[in-house]
Amino acid sequence: MRILRKVLDIGLPLAGVIIILSAILFLQEIRSQISVVLIGIILIESGIWKTSNQILLDDRQYYHFIS
Repeated sequence: MRILRKVLDIGLPLAGVIIILSAILFLQEIRSQISVVLIGIILIESGIWKTSNQILLDDRQYYHFIS
């Protein structure tokens, strides 16, 4: 699970940048460019905010002892 979190933390911003660049280079219609760029920005922001830590479960287990 930790490896998946690290891959997502690095991969989401990179995927966002690739999506933004491909939208600007390959799409002709301005409306489709804007919509795809917004999706790329959301991916970049989710990678920066490390939302994978909130989505994926934590491997740690906490034991609370009552004394």
